[in-house]
Amino acid sequence: MTPRREQCEVLISGAGPSGLVSALLLARLGIRSIIIERNPITDEHPKAHEINTRSVEILREIGVTVDDLNQEASPLEDGSRILFCRTINEDFGCIDLLADPARKTKYAQHLREALPYFNLSQSEFEKILVARAEASGLIDLRFRHRWESIVKNDEQSTISRILDEASGAYYEIEARYLLACDGAGSPIRRALKIEVDGPAEIANFVNAYFKYNLRERLKTPAKLFWVAHPKYAGSFIAHHIEKRWVFVLPYYRPWEKPEDFTPEFFKARIQGALGFELPDLEIESISAWRMTAQVAKTYSTGRVFLIGDAAHRFPPTGGLGMNTGIADAHNLMWKLESVLRGRSGQALLDTYERERRPIAVTNCEKSVENSENIAEVFTLLGLDLDGLGTLAKAKASLPLRLLPRKLRDKIISVVLDFADRKLQRVFGDPELQKRTDAAVERQIGHFDRLGLDIGYTYQEGALIDDGTPVEVAEDEVSDYVPSTRPGARLPHAWIDTPEGRKSTHDFLAYDRFTLLGRLESEGATAPAVGGRVHAVDTSTWKEVGWARRESILVRPDGHVAWRGQCWKPEYFDQIIRATQSREAKAMGLGT
Repeated sequence: MTPRREQCEVLISGAGPSGLVSALLLARLGIRSIIIERNPITDEHPKAHEINTRSVEILREIGVTVDDLNQEASPLEDGSRILFCRTINEDFGCIDLLADPARKTKYAQHLREALPYFNLSQSEFEKILVARAEASGLIDLRFRHRWESIVKNDEQSTISRILDEASGAYYEIEARYLLACDGAGSPIRRALKIEVDGPAEIANFVNAYFKYNLRERLKTPAKLFWVAHPKYAGSFIAHHIEKRWVFVLPYYRPWEKPEDFTPEFFKARIQGALGFELPDLEIESISAWRMTAQVAKTYSTGRVFLIGDAAHRFPPTGGLGMNTGIADAHNLMWKLESVLRGRSGQALLDTYERERRPIAVTNCEKSVENSENIAEVFTLLGLDLDGLGTLAKAKASLPLRLLPRKLRDKIISVVLDFADRKLQRVFGDPELQKRTDAAVERQIGHFDRLGLDIGYTYQEGALIDDGTPVEVAEDEVSDYVPSTRPGARLPHAWIDTPEGRKSTHDFLAYDRFTLLGRLESEGATAPAVGGRVHAVDTSTWKEVGWARRESILVRPDGHVAWRGQCWKPEYFDQIIRATQSREAKAMGLGT
């Protein structure tokens, strides 16, 4: 029997953040899409928890406001702190991102919201996005529908085989484009045999999710607590101190397996790491996961594009994974719309990989560095994190397994107590504490990532390169150098206008190019290309961070496409002639 076949412009597999944001951006541009998601609802087990400032800028494009995020995000003060501790109230090191006035000034200067991040559970974030998707008349969101295989992928369309798990029936969807937003294990990536660069296994972890209000039990509120007590080592992630917690610890294959970590095990481990009892503690869910560091060798095949975790998998240290995926979607959707509506050729879509893959490679490398560098603090205190793996191996060895349980536990306890005494030296040794403070200070790049979040520049793609060098801060992770070089994100600056104070970003929109320039005469406007270029006279703007007579053409995704001297209407013909390169024609400006 021939399966039923539906048609749509864009099919999206996966209702995680990258898939939902992709659909909402397409809807913003008037493009209909179908999202299929194998799960019955969004996953309640918290995963990612940090939404960076670039993502906040992108979310504003689809109507998700700071107020929306703040409904379930932790208070800013909680989200600014990271503690290193023996147990949760015995800290020996602290990073407070808001304690340094210079850092606060940096955020206020370069960010419209002056907030570098939101500490918000992915599970709660997805609920916001799902509500927006369900309210849209252009998004067909289908839970319990599983992508099974690709039937066709050629120059005209893609055809996917879908399983409706509620009915058990198979059907097909023919789409102009298929977006693989289906996660780190991406069935679509595997089906297309797209290879990845990087290690498939760095480490393995298991975490437990529990709900508890610990506000009154904590000496210092924070969003992350690295617990170094040898008997209870792990990390607490406070998605919200009053609501949602995750406790994470490594496990070591082949001597340990996820099934070993039962709710009873986690209850004891969590209370030990807290340093106090929670008699009514209940474990909501347990999840095992593998840390990898991989980037797909190509982001597309035919009419299929990889977005988010399907394209790149990072260690979570640094909170770059979900945010990189959101920026992927923002980069690609305006290009898809331009091609679907016939204003641009397929070459525009080729720029997606050329622009986004180098960013993913950098973010992957920095995430791995963060993961490796965090061990510096514990090594200084005489704690070898690899020793946990050695201990797991020893516990699984035949000699120890042959010993009576009480004797075996006694031997292990003696070893861990010795390590704990080494750790506790930090509380009574001023010189060791001084060195520890310095080691903790060196971890700030793990958490203060303004340069990575908004400072990246596309060096080739849908832009007209002006030949100037890319400006890079001395600390490219934490520091940001505003730039209007083609490929850079347009810097934010406050402008006084007759309508009141506005950000330079307020003049941008996702459904058009924006020309910011000093027009020769009052009321002069730029000739539009398909109604897609909006001119803004900047002659009254002061101190906005670019040359006095510079004009800037900004893409729908907020990145600079071109810059030059003061704009005159006749310059437009010159720009058209300058866009005969493959990259510039791809923008839809050339003819």
